[in-house]
Amino acid sequence: MKKKLVFTASFIFLTFNFSACSLKKEATGLKKVKQEESFSKNYENIVDDGYTIGDYHFYFANFQKKDSETIKNNLQDFDSTIVKNFETYQYKIDKTKKINMLPFRIQYNPTDETIRTNYFLINNTNTKISSIDIEGLPKLKNIDIVEPTTISFSDEDFLQLPTNGFISFSVTMSMPIEYIESLKENKVNDLSFDIIDLKINGEKVDNSNEH
Repeated sequence: MKKKLVFTASFIFLTFNFSACSLKKEATGLKKVKQEESFSKNYENIVDDGYTIGDYHFYFANFQKKDSETIKNNLQDFDSTIVKNFETYQYKIDKTKKINMLPFRIQYNPTDETIRTNYFLINNTNTKISSIDIEGLPKLKNIDIVEPTTISFSDEDFLQLPTNGFISFSVTMSMPIEYIESLKENKVNDLSFDIIDLKINGEKVDNSNEH
């Protein structure tokens, strides 16, 4: 029997707060300098221009670029946090929808009684998106979340996200401790996000991409 979670509080955070791997200790002297110079150049290129993965292109949002130190530290894990996860879950992209929200990681914090889910947000429209407002319901196995989650990016926070462009971010919600056993049953493949209300560039639209 599914449990119903009535109250949720949602906040948007930068996705890249995984523990980053540091440069190997044996990399010393000139070798280490070259590694750091190479990493610095790659870092600048990805932050400025994004990164192509198959038919799609990853971008940092403007609000993420403001936290350069966090981005720099975690770009060392870029292949595992972004590339491999996107390659793993891109089969779930539904081109009949203007916007896809694809979950790719879930973490529970019993101390704070919160759950953090990492998402890819994908633009399937033929329009560059400069601002977006989403109201939707995260879906978990055996837990019904009945209060919608609201996600908003202003044109100052977002970017000019082109067709087939995507960003990554996380949403944190309250999750009382009594739900922990049901939560443990959830794997990433059990998760989804149903968009019920959508504004793109200030205009209210439905999420159907078929007209």
